[in-house]
Amino acid sequence: MTKKSAEEQLSSLLNTTPVATQDINYAIITVTGSDATSFLQSQFTCDLQPLHETAIPAAYCDRKGKVLCRLHVRKIDSDYQLLVLQTNTNALVKTLKKYALFSKVTIEADSSPQLIGYVGDTNLLKCGDSTTEWRITDTITVLQTTEHHLDSVWSEVMLHATEIDHNAWQHALQQAQYIEIEPATSLQFTPQMLGMDKHSGLCFNKGCYLGQEVIARTEHLGKPKRKLVNFTGDHTETVAINTPIMDSHNKTVGTLLQIS
Repeated sequence: MTKKSAEEQLSSLLNTTPVATQDINYAIITVTGSDATSFLQSQFTCDLQPLHETAIPAAYCDRKGKVLCRLHVRKIDSDYQLLVLQTNTNALVKTLKKYALFSKVTIEADSSPQLIGYVGDTNLLKCGDSTTEWRITDTITVLQTTEHHLDSVWSEVMLHATEIDHNAWQHALQQAQYIEIEPATSLQFTPQMLGMDKHSGLCFNKGCYLGQEVIARTEHLGKPKRKLVNFTGDHTETVAINTPIMDSHNKTVGTLLQIS
């Protein structure tokens, strides 16, 4: 199948036709060691205790409950893998290592894993054991493979899907209201402001973790001051992420988190 124009790509996404791209910018961080479970349990918003190879969403917050980055976590044997935006990798690794000084863990990042972004039903694919899945939403998946298998897996994917570009991938995430936190928008929003209370990734009964007090207070005693909203409009100039959104009275009413 051939590459479509931007307009056709978006139409394909809206019609839920399987689409795929290799133009995604994720890294994988591996955490190993005898203290890996207890250490990560005290860091992330999700509950790691029932975790196996199925990836679950999480956020990494500061003590004020503001999200440094979003990620997905899965456990393979006694080790953990974290799927995170490449642009957030250094900050996440640096912060984890700061808190891991007295824990028996090793933290290593792979900034160029073999990944394919896929929107659609993965049951159509016959990739066997050559891939593992990172389920981002109900219909959006990141397929992880090896350099040896990448070409064959991509060929299998292209039997069922249309190739898209990075902008269309971002559009798919945006339509699913899964908004990544970039360095420009880091440490500004609580998980509830990003809708994580509606799409899992938050645990309120596993004990303490960074930001847990603020996040729990918002959940049980209040409500988030801001929430996600998708909107469309015409624009001819490039608009940067983290740009304030103004109303007709020149009052700031929001912040641009993603554009596609």
